[in-house]
Parts: sequence; structure tokens; C-alpha cells
Amino acid sequence: AAQGLFLAKETRDLEWLLKGWVSENRITLLEDFGWTEDYGAFLAPDGAVLLAPNAPQIFQHGGKAPRRRAGTLEDWQAQVATCCIDNPHLVFALSAALVGPLMAHTDTTVGIFHFEGESSIGKSVSLRVGSSVWGSVPEKLPSWTTTSNGLEGALRQCNETVAVLDELPKKPP
Repeated sequence: AAQGLFLAKETRDLEWLLKGWVSENRITLLEDFGWTEDYGAFLAPDGAVLLAPNAPQIFQHGGKAPRRRAGTLEDWQAQVATCCIDNPHLVFALSAALVGPLMAHTDTTVGIFHFEGESSIGKSVSLRVGSSVWGSVPEKLPSWTTTSNGLEGALRQCNETVAVLDELPKKPP
């Protein structure tokens, strides 16, 4: 490359350069969503890296984020959270969606909540509200009626956040 690093034809020169290079800065590539092993950073489903105060490292997500931001925190508070006031089902859905990152600091590994009841009483709305905590909500919520491989992939994308699945398989008559 013109005006780039010039090395003699000997590959030993490059080896010598790389072995002797000292850098104080480190970048850690995050592959899985959730906490890093030392709890220094949290990779959110929208690809945002949340750092602990004075984090000594730089973290970067190298993959495709399964969710995207759908606005600002202030928009979400005004358009979603305020609508949940005085509605215990929606408050519970928000609370359940927020507990994921906290579970890593306990001996609890997983929690499942099942909204059950008659049709059209707000179960899917509760799921959508809870899902909104972590970014955009898909038009059609994922379903329990999928392959085990599909379910495993969907759950991996929700690591230490919330997995929202709608519609359990119907019971046989």
C-alpha cells in the first residue's frame, strides 16, 4: 500500500514487529449478549455495550444485533411506561423484562412467567410491553411452536434479558 508500512521481503521483519509491539489499549470482541465474565460490560440485544464506570477495556460487538432501538428512553417512558401505571399486568411485564441482568448476580439461572387466560384479555399486549424494554418489538411475536433449534437460537439472542414467546401449542381436544 502506498505510504503504508514498508517491510523488507523477509517475513521475520513482520514477526519481529508484531512480537515487539506493546499496546496499553485492548479491545474485547463480545460474541454473546449479556454480561462479560467479569461483569465489566453488558451487551444489550440492540448491540449497545453498557460499561461499568471506569471500565479498563474497550468492548465491541462483532455480530448482528437481533433488536434495534426504536426511539429514546424519554419517548419510551412517555409512550409506554406511563400507560402501565395502575395496570398490574403491564407493570409485572415491565418488571419481569428488567430482571434478567440482575439474575446474573444471584444463584438463579432462569425464570419463566406464563400469562394464561381467555382470549383478548391483554396477554399479548403484556408481552409486547415487556419486550419493548429491550428495543423494537417485532410485528409478530415469536411462538413456542417452533423447532428446538429455532427456539435455542431465539433464546440465545435474549441471553440475560427477556425472551418473549407468544401462543403455547393448543391442547388436543
